[in-house]
Amino acid sequence: MYTHLRLTWCSSAVICLYVFFGTACIDNPEFWRALHRKHNGHVDNDAGVDAGCEPSCYDRECGPDGCGGSCAPGCEEGATCNDDGQCEAGCTPCCTDRECGPDGCGGTCAPGCQSGETCSDTGQCMTTGCTPQCTGRECGSDGCGGTCAPGCDSGETCNDAGQCVTTCTPQCTGRECGPDGCGGTCAPGCAGGETCTDDGECVTGCTPQCNGRECGPDGCGGTCAPGCANGETCNDAGECVTECTPQCSGRECGSDGCGGTCAPGCDAGESCNDAGQCVAVCTPQCTGRECGPDGCGGTCAPGCASGESCSDAGQCVAACTPNCTGRECGPDGCGGSCAPGCGADEVCDASGTCQPSVTFADVWDILSMSRCPSCHTGGSPPAGLNLSSESTAFAMLVGVTASECSPSRSRVAPGNPDSSYLVNKLAGTDLCAGQRMPLGGPFLSAAELELISTWIASGAPR
Repeated sequence: MYTHLRLTWCSSAVICLYVFFGTACIDNPEFWRALHRKHNGHVDNDAGVDAGCEPSCYDRECGPDGCGGSCAPGCEEGATCNDDGQCEAGCTPCCTDRECGPDGCGGTCAPGCQSGETCSDTGQCMTTGCTPQCTGRECGSDGCGGTCAPGCDSGETCNDAGQCVTTCTPQCTGRECGPDGCGGTCAPGCAGGETCTDDGECVTGCTPQCNGRECGPDGCGGTCAPGCANGETCNDAGECVTECTPQCSGRECGSDGCGGTCAPGCDAGESCNDAGQCVAVCTPQCTGRECGPDGCGGTCAPGCASGESCSDAGQCVAACTPNCTGRECGPDGCGGSCAPGCGADEVCDASGTCQPSVTFADVWDILSMSRCPSCHTGGSPPAGLNLSSESTAFAMLVGVTASECSPSRSRVAPGNPDSSYLVNKLAGTDLCAGQRMPLGGPFLSAAELELISTWIASGAPR
């Protein structure tokens, strides 16, 4: 055993290794890169290590180092490595029907893939090859079992859009599994035999919804089979297509129509509405509903079983005939949507007609021209509603409870114009108190009221 080791420069390009029996000069860049990785807590795998990659193991004791290796010292027997690179106990790996890829506890499902194979998102080894999907992404899954480069720095996390962010608060309140909104997974995860629903709940009796779908989410945390071949992408209808142009014009989040997500995505505390806009406040509207849209871009739970469809009232029914007569978009009455649907710069109004996208700027033009700001201003505005400027009006309306209503009603409930008191107040219907606005008229036209309702129905985007 060597009792003494010392490094010193032999010359400008060669370093000497002194041991008790003499001196050896090693002019081998690969040796010194490997020594550097060891010094930084990096453990090489025998294959797949990128010699030109700088390991990222700061504050990590286990898990991937971003260069194909693992951070040291690793976990003891009985412990698992979480997504933050820390060893912990109490996590049950979820590898049911998976032979490779993440096990949900910071490890990898066995037996893993052989040389020349890649691991798909469904945990299956593929021999036909896989084209990594990293366009516009700097981190996160590449769709082939690997990770997009260059990866995130210490202190950063990877969001669902594949972007490194310095601040991200995991959204796991009321969730025990599934994505946490920051590129990780909510804990503790599901036990063997359980699946994770879209609402982040582990269930044993979830029936995958794959009727007529060959790819994409199955509604139980898994993916519909057989999945797409190399060079294909999965669209929102669960169909594999050979060519797909992401539809993200005017959208900053949500589905891009090709199985991916529009960038840059939403910040912590925000949610993505159906119009692809990040909104600060959105309360899912699922009271009395067991399926269908929740008004915040998600779906009411528990969803419908195989052979059932979701009605407009959010109830699972055994048989349903879609009703799309005179409609080109919106719900079909059976839990689906009328075709052909709207373009990226359009929204679907209550009559099932595609209309140009509406933002609060359009609503503000109506309110300001109707003299609303002239009365609702100052330190004590009527009903506590300050409409003195566009930004103040938006903050005072969207997701805010109307002070004159008991039980409480939202002034603007994103995605639900029928539950928005602003519509009632401007139309003069079902008032909690006071009179129709603007006070004394002239009142808004039917077209103006329809525009405001369309804005709310599309999620009340800013």
